[in-house]
Amino acid sequence: MTFLHAVFLGLLQGLTEFLPVSSSGHLALAEVFLALPLSTRDLQGFDIMLHGGSLIALLLCYIDLWWKMARSLVTRDRASRRLLGIIILASIPAAAAGFFLEAFIALQFRSLVSLSVQLLVSGLILLLAERFTPRGRMETLRPVQGLMIGIAQAFALVPGLSRSGLTIAAGRAVGLSRTDAVNFSFLMALPVIAGATVLTAFEAYQGVVTLPPLPITAAGFMASLIASLVAIWTLRRFAYRLSMNWFAAYLILLSLVALGFHFHLESLSDPAVVELWLKQYGWIGIFLFALIETTPPLSFFSPGVLALILGGALVDNPVTGILFFVAAVCGMAVGNGFFYLLGFRYGRRFAHRVRLTERRMDLVDEFMRRFGKISILLGQCAGALRPVISFTAGTVRIPPRVFIPFMLVGAAVVAGALLTLGFLLRTHLQWVLSIVGVGGALLVALAVVLVWFLERRLRKNRR
Repeated sequence: MTFLHAVFLGLLQGLTEFLPVSSSGHLALAEVFLALPLSTRDLQGFDIMLHGGSLIALLLCYIDLWWKMARSLVTRDRASRRLLGIIILASIPAAAAGFFLEAFIALQFRSLVSLSVQLLVSGLILLLAERFTPRGRMETLRPVQGLMIGIAQAFALVPGLSRSGLTIAAGRAVGLSRTDAVNFSFLMALPVIAGATVLTAFEAYQGVVTLPPLPITAAGFMASLIASLVAIWTLRRFAYRLSMNWFAAYLILLSLVALGFHFHLESLSDPAVVELWLKQYGWIGIFLFALIETTPPLSFFSPGVLALILGGALVDNPVTGILFFVAAVCGMAVGNGFFYLLGFRYGRRFAHRVRLTERRMDLVDEFMRRFGKISILLGQCAGALRPVISFTAGTVRIPPRVFIPFMLVGAAVVAGALLTLGFLLRTHLQWVLSIVGVGGALLVALAVVLVWFLERRLRKNRR
């Protein structure tokens, strides 16, 4: 493990430890893709040492409250003493599970398939948690409720099951407000992280766990500390208005992408594989690639642009060219139409679920009213933009008589241009494919910046 590996993993752990997205799952995924030369047990030990940075961050951010609870042991502050007792009680299930099951968990739950399933479960739990809207205070939490949250924390020892996500969801389920559920989740993390860190340090001293050299471990520790401070401040600052649905959507998307990598769907980006598919399935392959590219998270794996360029290179007569063109336009149209209807039917409800304010929705309405047609037209140039623009168009109720023609014209221009490019430059395909790949990424980045700029202009004009 190098210094940069340690810093990267430390930053990743710190940022994801307190956001409800599973730091252990992200670390395990990163370690799989980095192919670090450490055993599974040693990797888990290093992950726990990174949590030591989060431990210091927790102490710094909640120092006043911890000092108040510590003083309550010798003062008459019964409320603080009671809260301290509930935190200790809530820490027992995770401490016991970690002591007896840590080695088993390290061996059994770090495969790519396992991580995918566990991330998916975390996302679904966060979706369910948003159905609860209690307003209870942390000071009124009963011991049995604290124990239930502690049991949820014990399950989070499994990589991919978010500790903060499960405990925040459990806190909401037993009656805590969003802000108090976040605060209690952070407070009850400290004893468990402290115990795991001390135990791992002792095992490293005994030689049971082999950690990277001290400077590398220390670099990861410091990176985790800094990132943890940022994550805690962010979630505490915005907890009252952050919807868990955003994190749930991210986890579900990440789980599906990880599952796609397990089944080697990334091999579809290999020109030789795509060419084989097109030779075998012809226009059906063109249709499927164009459709899947408009459907997240499969769009991460579908080489729609690659398929159209290679399809153009394979065209040997006008009939085949027309067939490929129609198949590509139909594939894009079906994908766009699906997300348009989805937005038309559920867009407003989704906006309410993720707590978009009416002011924000008014800005979206005005943006699409002024720039909707050109957005639909140009949005066909990048597969990643198509579902977003189509869903937004449906949400703001752009009429089908407007959406369909502009979407079809955009799809036809893109499909025709890529097929023609492949046909004309069939002898320089490697160069063309490399340029198009970089160009697509730049196009998406440019679109994001442009939308941000136009939104700021609209906001200023409304003041």
